[in-house]
Amino acid sequence: MNFRVLFLFLLANIFFVDAQNVSNINEASKTVHSKNYQSITFNGIWSWFTDPRAVYFEGEHKRTYTGWVDNYGDIHVAYFDHTTKALNSKVIFDNLEIDDHNNPSILIDKNGYLIMFFSSHLQGEKPLYMLKSNTPESIEDWRPVKELYLNDKDVYKNAKNLNHTYTNPIQLSAENDKIFLFWRGVDLKPTYATSSDNGNTWSSGKILFMPEEVNAMRVPYTKVYSDGVSKIHFTFTDGHPTKEVSNALYYMYYENGAFYKANGKKIKTVAQLPIQQQDLDVIYKQTSENNTVWNWDIAQNKNGDPILVYVKFPDSENHIYCYAIWKNNEWINYNLVNSGNWFPETPEGSEELEPNYSGGITIDHESPNTLYLSVKRKGIFEIEKWITNNEGKSWAIEKITSNSTKNNIRPFAIKNAKKETSPQVLWVQNTKYISYSLSAQDKKTQIAFKDRYQSAIKIDAEYPEIDNTLSSKNIILLTRELLDWQLENPSENIKKTDYKYGVFCDGIKAFWDLTNDNRYKNELDNIIQYEEEEEEFETLAVEDLIWHFNTKNDRPFLNKLNALNIESINKINDAIKTVTLSKLLTLINEDDNYATKDIFDLYKRSLDDELKKEKEYTNPDKFFINALSVYTIAKGINNGMLPRDEKARLLESWQSLIKIIINKKYQNVHWDIGNTGIILLGSKEIVDLIEN
Repeated sequence: MNFRVLFLFLLANIFFVDAQNVSNINEASKTVHSKNYQSITFNGIWSWFTDPRAVYFEGEHKRTYTGWVDNYGDIHVAYFDHTTKALNSKVIFDNLEIDDHNNPSILIDKNGYLIMFFSSHLQGEKPLYMLKSNTPESIEDWRPVKELYLNDKDVYKNAKNLNHTYTNPIQLSAENDKIFLFWRGVDLKPTYATSSDNGNTWSSGKILFMPEEVNAMRVPYTKVYSDGVSKIHFTFTDGHPTKEVSNALYYMYYENGAFYKANGKKIKTVAQLPIQQQDLDVIYKQTSENNTVWNWDIAQNKNGDPILVYVKFPDSENHIYCYAIWKNNEWINYNLVNSGNWFPETPEGSEELEPNYSGGITIDHESPNTLYLSVKRKGIFEIEKWITNNEGKSWAIEKITSNSTKNNIRPFAIKNAKKETSPQVLWVQNTKYISYSLSAQDKKTQIAFKDRYQSAIKIDAEYPEIDNTLSSKNIILLTRELLDWQLENPSENIKKTDYKYGVFCDGIKAFWDLTNDNRYKNELDNIIQYEEEEEEFETLAVEDLIWHFNTKNDRPFLNKLNALNIESINKINDAIKTVTLSKLLTLINEDDNYATKDIFDLYKRSLDDELKKEKEYTNPDKFFINALSVYTIAKGINNGMLPRDEKARLLESWQSLIKIIINKKYQNVHWDIGNTGIILLGSKEIVDLIEN
């Protein structure tokens, strides 16, 4: 390298300090695989441009509220209670769009009322949606959905795009609790509106920032932050990193009706909008081509000065996480770590269309010297906690996940969570992620419904240790962990018409009956709604027909059942005959022809036979058959067809059986949804036995 090249290189990087000085890495005393952390949801995802994604609020309760979009397009809200450890959720909008851009943002006003904002992404000119809770700190009861068309058609008459995407609400106490709502709006530019009556009415949307239109329809990206008092911090890019040869990162803040640079120099008032690209502070701009950047988070330190994190891309294979701080009247930038490349699974033979989808990085806004990063380690994205005590010069690292088998991405530090509050961070764990949307129009190959994203949202609280003590609490904890695992790892090797699939669906319903946890009911409703038949019901075996998840609601299926007789029932495999007869009896109405005494007598004889069988309850290879037996006998006792003096022996058998679950052997041996389903069914019967 000659002197001139060296000089230009140094000039271009004069304010970049290499922060590879990691003072220590705190290796956890035990490896925590991401699957060992509790799931806020087994089916949910979010983008990083809609915030806040999770908010801690302390009033009558101490709760973290969060939301997500699932892979059926439903919008959810949930809470985690930090005192009781209870988790509850509710669908607030059904079937919006299967797209990870659509997750809701959350605003909680000073009285504890929740206000949720969300939008669609690829559906054209659709409204921005808003819901308000009827009761403080509650997710159970909501006012009707408001459809807000906030992009001003009269002012922007020539606009080609009036979509609403990425909602970011902020409320300022210094301005009489005025709400500022930011979104990507008019012609894909940062746009905002305000409400002075807690969201009842809104101003028309205004474009906030206008980049230089060096190419058609540039798409800036925005991150905002406020402590809720008087100031709002912004960081923008001037374009999408995959659509630009080179782009840059900018900053400004808002206070009391005007916008300012980091040094306090006034840029414009609200009346003078939009802000132009040349008006802003430049945080980072690479002089060479083919070097782009994407903003990830922004916060303020204890002095009120801005700090932010972002990713720069010297190429698509290298994603460099960076940290910037305003100090001594200049921007200081630090390289943190090369986090690897993108996380989406690129179909073989295809070019990745989202090569700048990094694992992600976020700031703990209540402890802004703390970051949470998703970094590729040993080929898998893991969550790490980075702490600096010298404004970014060096860092201590604590591994949150390690040796995982699934990518852990897009962490978010819970807004308003106190330092002593636990948990502190949530993230997405991917089972499958090919595309952000089922209907993405820019994909060369159409994404099949079964190939849509499959993700869970994790929280940094491990599943509780469970022993073999027989109690309702232990049984529910055990089966919840099992069911979450199963739903995060959906089985694709069993047909939807197989009786085991029906057993699984009945098991989910049983668990919902036991816990009243709405996440599971909604998932079951979606499974039933979206699953297509794989073969005509006329060709189904008797056990498949009886267990089919839609039999009770489908007249042709019921007519088929009406034709059943003892001869056809006797063709059922002996191993599952008793439990299938039990299921059949739940479908029988007294007036139906097939509700004959012969079926009841056969069921009773089968139950008696089950009591006489010898079982090896600790043998994993015979798990399904043994679990069927325990469930069948427990149900027989509960419905009065077997004597209650069998209870003690049955509970002892259950304890032997669930050792396999407690030791998580289901994660290491061949396991299918039938096993999970029968454990869920058995758990409900065992709880009934214990409590009655």
